[in-house]
Amino acid sequence: MYHNITNTLVLVSEIFKQNAEDEHMANLQQTDPHTVVDPAKLFRNNDDQRQGDPHYLQDTVLEKADDLTFPFNLTTGKLREIFCVLAHDVVSYSSGIGHTFLSYYSKDASNTIHAIDVKFPDEIVNRKAAAKLVTHQVNASDPSAVEKLVYEDLKDVPIDLFIHSAAIRGLVKGKVEEDKHNPGAAETLEAMDKETMMKTFEINIVGSFLLIRGLLPNLKLAEQGRVVVMSSRMGSLTANKEGSSYAYRASKAGLNAVIKSFSLDVPEIPFIIMHPGKVESRMVPNIREEGAVDPEEAVEEMLPIINGVGKKDTGKFLLKDGSEIPW
Repeated sequence: MYHNITNTLVLVSEIFKQNAEDEHMANLQQTDPHTVVDPAKLFRNNDDQRQGDPHYLQDTVLEKADDLTFPFNLTTGKLREIFCVLAHDVVSYSSGIGHTFLSYYSKDASNTIHAIDVKFPDEIVNRKAAAKLVTHQVNASDPSAVEKLVYEDLKDVPIDLFIHSAAIRGLVKGKVEEDKHNPGAAETLEAMDKETMMKTFEINIVGSFLLIRGLLPNLKLAEQGRVVVMSSRMGSLTANKEGSSYAYRASKAGLNAVIKSFSLDVPEIPFIIMHPGKVESRMVPNIREEGAVDPEEAVEEMLPIINGVGKKDTGKFLLKDGSEIPW
């Protein structure tokens, strides 16, 4: 167990709608690619601006996360740099596991949180937080953007802990609107198409690979850098008993393979893959999937595992209780 943590990287990505990326990238050209955000102005809904928005979802995740009591004392770890990636679409803003991690680490004044997103929403305002937040607008699937982040913005910054939770669901464009109460209909054998498959692979696999590979020097600068990747049991070939979900299953299996290879090629850094369970992450707007738990419940269960990660664990695919999942 590592207590002398100096810098932490939390990759916190929740991408909800695949057809929003083009508008995101256009908006990026008009904004400062990396700004320092006042920690006293983090994470509160701007309800006035969202009134009348048919896609508006009241975000309670961060408010609930404030009440969590986790099983270890963050302050004793003396975390300094927390790196977070947040990805939003244009109609609903990020929540879920990534933001719950972010909210938790924001409580410690010794932390500096580095957040990545393709676009930072106006809703990240007016919430008090002890930590400092530095934002970086980056498309992780763009090699040149990752290079700028690594060689300019984060040059010589050691990262002790990288928590990655970036993903899209892989639903066929337009199919969700046809049957809003059954998102599974947008990922069936009949519905799936090449565009959806390639977009899901680009974000869930390629973007993750490029960002983690780019930040290996930062992880190696730390006393003991660690990488924890949020994946899914749907990426397990053995566990696939139902079929369907073609883009998402394949992308998670591919992500698992990438992280396993990292664990072999970079043995000095522990890499683990975690399945957080079915979590209410709002990958599908306005739909709460049956059996999904709130993000703070999943995070509370995972933190003891994450806190205890060492080289003995590298390359493992784990449930949130620490038991192993078959590949």
